[in-house]
Amino acid sequence: MLTQDNVSNILIREQRARIQESAVRYLAGRAHSEKELSTKLLSKGYPGGLVDDVLSELRKKNFLNDEQFAALYARDRLANKPVGERRLRYELHQKGLSAETIDGIVSAAYAEVSEMELAHSLAERRKARYQNLEDESSRKRLRDFLLRRGFSWDTVNEVMQTYCTAK
Repeated sequence: MLTQDNVSNILIREQRARIQESAVRYLAGRAHSEKELSTKLLSKGYPGGLVDDVLSELRKKNFLNDEQFAALYARDRLANKPVGERRLRYELHQKGLSAETIDGIVSAAYAEVSEMELAHSLAERRKARYQNLEDESSRKRLRDFLLRRGFSWDTVNEVMQTYCTAK
């Protein structure tokens, strides 16, 4: 005979299964940080306690790992659409990663390739876009572009010195 407690337990298990299915579907599409996944699941109206339980289970199964996510994100970001250290730190922070994780991942990412090399390669790729502009306008656009990409003032100034003498 079904009691009210049995029905409640069945409904909770059913909802937990739906949460886990949604989480795995999100993770199948791309890696997510724990905060990103939690935010998505909570926005669907799932109860916080059950979401936390599912995330804990996914962590135990190593389907959800913030360190692996951060390393993958940083490597892909620098390879496909390079940014400076400041911007990479900001983006990782927005993904809900801890300061310790961010420090480790950013230092590892820029150990492989220097921020200066990235800025120079971006400037070289952008040069052609600005060749028909006046010198001052092209320098301003390049400088602003590099700053928006999160490169430090020192790095941008050094790249600009090279750019101004090469033109």
